[in-house]
Amino acid sequence: MSQADHPTLPTKEIIVKLTDKLNRYSGLSYKTRTKSLRWLARQPEPLILEAFIKQKEHYFTISQRSEANKSILYLASLYRAAYDLYAASKRIAKKNRHENIDDVEEVTSIQVLQHTKHIPSPKMERMLNLKNKILKLRYQEKMSYRNISDFLRKFHRFEVSHTAIHQFVKQMDRTDPIQNNKKDTK
Repeated sequence: MSQADHPTLPTKEIIVKLTDKLNRYSGLSYKTRTKSLRWLARQPEPLILEAFIKQKEHYFTISQRSEANKSILYLASLYRAAYDLYAASKRIAKKNRHENIDDVEEVTSIQVLQHTKHIPSPKMERMLNLKNKILKLRYQEKMSYRNISDFLRKFHRFEVSHTAIHQFVKQMDRTDPIQNNKKDTK
């Protein structure tokens, strides 16, 4: 089956044009782009969020160029943001006594973000897996936290205190506004 039979598959010319545009807009080679994006994928989530913040800054500088396909500009700005963070993290290993204070501040903030890994507890992971059941028992069945704890112990062989369930439900209330609407309507 040829590519003419599949109009949705990109042809070699389209791929080459896309690569050229990404090279031009991001100012980075293909190898550098993939290297920095792979590095970003291995970083903790706060650092990835920082990359998306930087992506917005890069997008506004790149968006002044005339390009019909704005997704190319979004992708180029993401590559640029990932590379900037990657390059800044590599500067951490170097000793440069002539670096200005802004560069040192950026490097320090990246170091902090790299070392703030959120490792959830096994009980929290298990409660997240049972989130819908716990919230249904609390809001629809009107069970107390202690009864939910007993229910989980009896039917799921999961030992968790009623105070941990209370904290979990309150946390879910803060982070899930849709669940709050369901709770209020019932």
